Amino acid sequence: MATLNVLLIAEATEYEFKSEFEIKHPKSWLKTVSAFANGIGGSFYFGVDDDGKTVGLADVKATTEQISKLVQARISPLPEFNLKPHRVERGETILALQVPRGDTPPYYNVADGNTIAYVRIGDESVPATPPQLSELARRSKNLAFDSMPTDHKVSHLTFTVFDAAFKRIKNLVLTEKDYVSFGICKPDGILTYAGLMFSDECPLLQSRVFCIHWDGLDKSGGVDDAVDDKQFEGDIIS
Repeated sequence: MATLNVLLIAEATEYEFKSEFEIKHPKSWLKTVSAFANGIGGSFYFGVDDDGKTVGLADVKATTEQISKLVQARISPLPEFNLKPHRVERGETILALQVPRGDTPPYYNVADGNTIAYVRIGDESVPATPPQLSELARRSKNLAFDSMPTDHKVSHLTFTVFDAAFKRIKNLVLTEKDYVSFGICKPDGILTYAGLMFSDECPLLQSRVFCIHWDGLDKSGGVDDAVDDKQFEGDIIS
């Protein structure tokens, strides 16, 4: 792996280094395993110092076995991971612990009576906040935010603007069954967040709709190509 010293310049969101394997202090790297699985994935390199220079490991085989046992014992649920040794140009052997993005987050580091899920912020692994934990749980269930149920029932709000617009366009009168089909509410009448956005009152006070008029037939990357933009509050139809 001759390009290793060139590629591993510094610790970043997807990389972290350890010059040696610390079996007595596994939290120092297990929290990063949790963060990688909860995020976009990443690789942990043992035998590489903080500057990205390879220093090697004394016993790669034993280190591989110990890492595997600790990940299985302390990360819950168990994420996918791959341990891959590399022999670099100066003859040292390092070990890459590769953790892909997990499908069933949150992934927790369980140790010392604590159960903590971590996320990556830049080159650091930090405890997930309550909103981040909620987002990870939604990802695990493969649920979009707008399809999540709320505390409101369809019978508690009105949809006169939405109903009138649909009748004008389709010449049809909507029923609660149609609302379920559209994803506005669940079969038990509980509104989704999308449903709240279509209601007359729209109780989501923090919600906004941003519209941009671009110069041309598609959106380019430049801000200068935007002809106009507006921000709207209230229900989506209005």
